[in-house]
Amino acid sequence: MKKFLAIITLCLLLSSFTIGCERASLNRISKDVYYVQIKGEGTIEKVDDRNLRNYTLPAFNEDGVKKQITFRSTKKENNHKLNEDAFLRLYVDQDDNSKK
Repeated sequence: MKKFLAIITLCLLLSSFTIGCERASLNRISKDVYYVQIKGEGTIEKVDDRNLRNYTLPAFNEDGVKKQITFRSTKKENNHKLNEDAFLRLYVDQDDNSKK
């Protein structure tokens, strides 16, 4: 009986660890992938006593289709400024156009 409980406990721990590691990947399901190159410093927006940067830049999907995308920097260093000329992969939800 002790062996059985040990095996069940080990399986539960392993499965919870696996689910926790895959959580970020679950947010990417059914999203379109776009690539963007950082140009400029973005616009600063004050949110909850923090200065955040919003970027509106042209982005391209894997087929080369261009789309204007607005996103916010969550980087905490350097006053939320992203590195100039850096390339980012963005996961874009189709419903994001209606969110503000």
